[in-house]
Amino acid sequence: MKKNILVIDDVPEIGETFRNIFQEGSFNIIAKYNGIEGIKSVNNEIDLIVSDVKMPGADGFEVLKYTKEKFPGIPIIIITAFGDITTAVKAVKSGAYDFIPKPFNINELENTVRRALESGKKRSSTKNNLPEIIGKSEKMLKILEFLDTVKDTDTTIIIYGESGTGKELIAQRIHDISLRSNENYITVNCGAIPFNLLESELFGYEKGAFTGANTEKPGLFETASGGSIFLDEIGDFHPMLQVKLLRIIQEGMFYRLGAVKPTKVNTRIIAATNKNIQEMVLRGEFREDLYYRLNILPVYIPPLRERKEDIPELIGYFMVKHNKIFSSDIKFSSSLIDKMIQYEWPGNIRELQNAVERIYLCNRKKNIIEADDVPLDLILINSVNKTFSEDGDLNYIRMKKSVIFKFDVNYLSKLLKQSNGNLSKASRTSGIERKNLFEKVKKYRISPDLYRN
Repeated sequence: MKKNILVIDDVPEIGETFRNIFQEGSFNIIAKYNGIEGIKSVNNEIDLIVSDVKMPGADGFEVLKYTKEKFPGIPIIIITAFGDITTAVKAVKSGAYDFIPKPFNINELENTVRRALESGKKRSSTKNNLPEIIGKSEKMLKILEFLDTVKDTDTTIIIYGESGTGKELIAQRIHDISLRSNENYITVNCGAIPFNLLESELFGYEKGAFTGANTEKPGLFETASGGSIFLDEIGDFHPMLQVKLLRIIQEGMFYRLGAVKPTKVNTRIIAATNKNIQEMVLRGEFREDLYYRLNILPVYIPPLRERKEDIPELIGYFMVKHNKIFSSDIKFSSSLIDKMIQYEWPGNIRELQNAVERIYLCNRKKNIIEADDVPLDLILINSVNKTFSEDGDLNYIRMKKSVIFKFDVNYLSKLLKQSNGNLSKASRTSGIERKNLFEKVKKYRISPDLYRN
């Protein structure tokens, strides 16, 4: 059955361009030359709408508003002027599936149109069991509201936030409420994998591409095709890989290692970082064109110290989990919770979770754990020196003042010494996943080389 694509643009050549590009028998291009004619042509037989923004009669946003109200199942792609990021962002936030800039990149246009048409088939397939995101502060509610507003789009999203704020949960939520929720979701920590290995893991390779490549191997972008891939710590993405990533976003294709023909994929990219990518662009450490393609829909997760009203709910959530494991009914007193609210929590939710677990395990014989039951050096209150260290890292100063820091550093040092600085061996010995162990070593600035004989 033919797919009906309604193209609304006051430049007749645009309609002809679509007819020339999509001249296969499976497409039917319906061209209208102003917004009013376009709105009159919207009906249940239309599979996709492609509309310019600036037109006589009614503009693209009026077309978008009418369609979302009357025919919410029809995806809409907005045509924007080259470099008009503001308009593109506004369109996507208003419910557009995606945008394409003029002049058209043919591969990007074809890829976007085909993805949009495919999305129409999946519009009702979202999961009911969403990852639990704890927090009723105004800032967190606004984030969840924003995610719900843009759930029908396939536009790349980047999540900003300090370590431990829950970027992974937000990324999972983005996938699970999207039109791709029933497809693969793959996570990659870009900072934990060496450059050469990361390249082959992401893009795959052909047989004979390098020594040891005895068979061909599809990359993670191929495995995630149809679904989503979460690129955590995108700020650590190697400059050589940034070029490939940009091509995937723009054209939906890349080359495997050793390949002479490109591989096409339909993979939605969700990125995250705890770095200031804009500053990296100014320093020449991150491609500017890639930054703009990633930064269409930014999500900023506030640190825990900026949403302390969520701390009691988070404590309650962690306590329920521990009580369930140990078949107990232990509670934190209001005085203890107040004490914990006063702390800065430089490690954010991850640090809070670890603190709750330590307090719980040290007081399992009590029904209610009071503030006096917890040593002051376990939860520091208002004792942070507000001056910067020599390297200007205020968060590191806060962290070093914590007894949790001292405990973890001591444990990791002994573990690395026992394992001769080998992270894989240390992971097996401790039972800590290698990824998590790597992040702890990186967080506490411990060099495994110091423990190698």
